[in-house]
Amino acid sequence: MGSSRSLWAVLAVLFLAVLFVYGYRWLFPPVPRAKSADELAAAALGDGTVKDRQYAAVKLSELGKPARRQLLHVLDRSQQAEVRVACIQSLAQQWDYRSMSLLLDLMNDPSAAVRLQAGEAVQSLLRRDCQFSKVNGDNQQAERQAVIQRLRSEWEKFKRPGELTWLFIREKLGGEDL
Repeated sequence: MGSSRSLWAVLAVLFLAVLFVYGYRWLFPPVPRAKSADELAAAALGDGTVKDRQYAAVKLSELGKPARRQLLHVLDRSQQAEVRVACIQSLAQQWDYRSMSLLLDLMNDPSAAVRLQAGEAVQSLLRRDCQFSKVNGDNQQAERQAVIQRLRSEWEKFKRPGELTWLFIREKLGGEDL
């Protein structure tokens, strides 16, 4: 009788130990290590599906200003419009005025989606609505160039030292110059 009690006690302890080990893993699964900016940039430019590359670009953009260099690299190298759009959105959300000339250039991109996102980013950063979406069509090159030229001149006015807007830019950049 005593040996069957000790056998049951051993089995109960083993059961509780197994339950503890696997229950702990079930209740608290291991957290995957966050990918670095370089890893996400490589994934955004890699051989995955368009959705996978876009997802990597979005995750890269979530890293914020520390990933700016990688974000610009992906924007420059990617052939996928969806990936480039995600990068442009991130630059606008970060109020990255240092990328303004690049964004203005992207308003002439072959992809209508990239042009539209770049136009929205520039208008947002300059706080101007030039209704770029109305001249974003492939057959509206002349009208689009006129709007881009107007936005370029607005940018030159916007960044003149001494103006209130320039102080706003410097504040957003953390005191850095363009």
